[in-house]
Amino acid sequence: MKEGWIGFAAAAFLCVPFFVASVWIEARSAGRRVPAADALRWAKRANVGTYGFLLAALALAALVARMTAPARSDGAATRAPRPPPVADSSA
Repeated sequence: MKEGWIGFAAAAFLCVPFFVASVWIEARSAGRRVPAADALRWAKRANVGTYGFLLAALALAALVARMTAPARSDGAATRAPRPPPVADSSA
């Protein structure tokens, strides 16, 4: 689990541009039917709820992953087992 946090951090980081793109696209689409200011306010509120939930779910998943990762007695993260040594065929 030493580097497992990178996936959670990347997903959280990508929520920002996806949020901005979603607000922009949805406000433009809804702006055709309702006043632009109302469409933008609606798009922001809807996406804050959605992306807030996603960020909370990512934080919870990262916490669960951290708490369920096997721990070593020295407190360091566990490592993958080493492959067996390769026999020397030059003899």
